[in-house]
Amino acid sequence: MSTKKVKLYERVEPPKIRRIAKVKEYDEVIESIGKEPSGWYKVNVPNKKPQTVYVALSKKLKGRTDLKLHFVNKTVYIEKL
Repeated sequence: MSTKKVKLYERVEPPKIRRIAKVKEYDEVIESIGKEPSGWYKVNVPNKKPQTVYVALSKKLKGRTDLKLHFVNKTVYIEKL
């Protein structure tokens, strides 16, 4: 009996990647808190879970040293130093 080898891969064109629109709410929050005096600020973004807001803000604040992000009792706070 002979066995026929089947090719396990094939060459294709790269798929088109759609970009997701940036959420400007987080940028607005960071900019407005940046203008405020030092202190703690509670962040409320409607229609978003607090954990989602925390993750998004942590990515946005990665290089900033004047703002510190906190997640306490399922609430997101930004501390301006």
